[in-house]
Amino acid sequence: MPVSGDTPSESRQDVARVHSGKEKPADAFAAVFYRGCWFWVDDADWHTKWALTAVMFFFTLADTGVAERLPLITIPAQ
Repeated sequence: MPVSGDTPSESRQDVARVHSGKEKPADAFAAVFYRGCWFWVDDADWHTKWALTAVMFFFTLADTGVAERLPLITIPAQ
């Protein structure tokens, strides 16, 4: 939360930094080629690596696996 008097740029902290460019990065933790452009996380950027690992951890916790088929109950009505 920003302190009173701070401008948004002074109080903002980047959670993750994803770089982009036309050429494949030489030293990347993870890189993806998408629509003619490379996107990557720098291997030396521990803050971004930690943030993305935390996101993956929370997705893993939220994953309940394959949805079970519950039994179908038919109740006759007249």
